[in-house]
Amino acid sequence: MAAIAFITLQGQIGPLVGSALGGFLVEYASWHWIFLINLPMGIIGAMVT
Repeated sequence: MAAIAFITLQGQIGPLVGSALGGFLVEYASWHWIFLINLPMGIIGAMVT
């Protein structure tokens, strides 16, 4: 049960944090930052998996 909770936690938190972060970046910074943040996050995610 703990392993399933550990795996599914990212799937539950990701949409919440992603939407808030995307809205913040578009509102207070340029929309280009959304694409600039996705590259290192994708690399980190690939290394973690």
